[in-house]
Amino acid sequence: MKPLGRMTDDPVQLVADLMLQNTNQWDVEKVQRIFFPLDAAAILNMPRPRTEQDDFWAWAWDRTGIFTVRSAYRELIQRCGLSEPATGSSTGDEATWKALWRLRIMPKIRVFWWRVVKNLLPCAAELRRSHMKEISNCPLCGNDNETKFHALVECEHAKLFWSAAQDLFDLKMPRLNPATWSRDVLDADIMSKREAAIAVSVMWTIWGSRNSYNHGDVKYQPLRSVELVDELIKSLEIPAQEDPSAVVQKWARPALGWMKLNTDGALNLQDGVAGAGIVARDNTGNFVTAECRRYDHISDPSTVEMLACRDAVMLAL
Repeated sequence: MKPLGRMTDDPVQLVADLMLQNTNQWDVEKVQRIFFPLDAAAILNMPRPRTEQDDFWAWAWDRTGIFTVRSAYRELIQRCGLSEPATGSSTGDEATWKALWRLRIMPKIRVFWWRVVKNLLPCAAELRRSHMKEISNCPLCGNDNETKFHALVECEHAKLFWSAAQDLFDLKMPRLNPATWSRDVLDADIMSKREAAIAVSVMWTIWGSRNSYNHGDVKYQPLRSVELVDELIKSLEIPAQEDPSAVVQKWARPALGWMKLNTDGALNLQDGVAGAGIVARDNTGNFVTAECRRYDHISDPSTVEMLACRDAVMLAL
């Protein structure tokens, strides 16, 4: 857990500082003096380890206390969701995300373009703006300001890929506004879905080539990269075969002399109120009886389904 704050300036850095000396018990008075009541109660409710363990710096956003890229990603997504409801506070943002989601591209390319739109691509200009780099020169052509637009569109390195893409796909890129270009690519009035999928995928290969150069690989392979894009686009355009297991099956009658009970549950996550319905029919399909139930303080859909099954059994008895 990460405490909300402290009420005093006691020099506490380690968990051991909150324990009674030479014991495995909390120093209740100290905990209650330093932390707000809510945090103090949470700390005092924590079980102590049965064996002596060393303290370590804990990552607050994972219950294990261990940092992982996944936990950092989840925290970032949650923060974006809190500050920008519906993945964006404006109608334009919502339309952008829907358009991106509908493109037939690989998931990692979709994530890449999300980073481009959200200004999360670590180009030299962004790194300098974040005080992580002293200069913003392009590592490939020497331009004094490597923005994401420069890296993916204007750079001489990028133009090699665009030339190959034009030859292979007959792709004619529209004149893009440097201020809005990442969203304009997804605008159906500017580019078709297929053109947008190709453009975004090509820029993904450009960025990958640029990163390879920064890590010592100076071999550019624009033609091979664009051919890879062609293979990916074609594979994603092939309609998926219908999954037989996904076909909705009709209700099957029970054997002679038996009844069948069907259940279903639903949950409103906002207020924790759930409901379930139970219907009993005989072997001819005729209605026998039914029942509905309400459940409060529920947070998990699977719990609703299990409660519905339990009540169906009780109804049968």
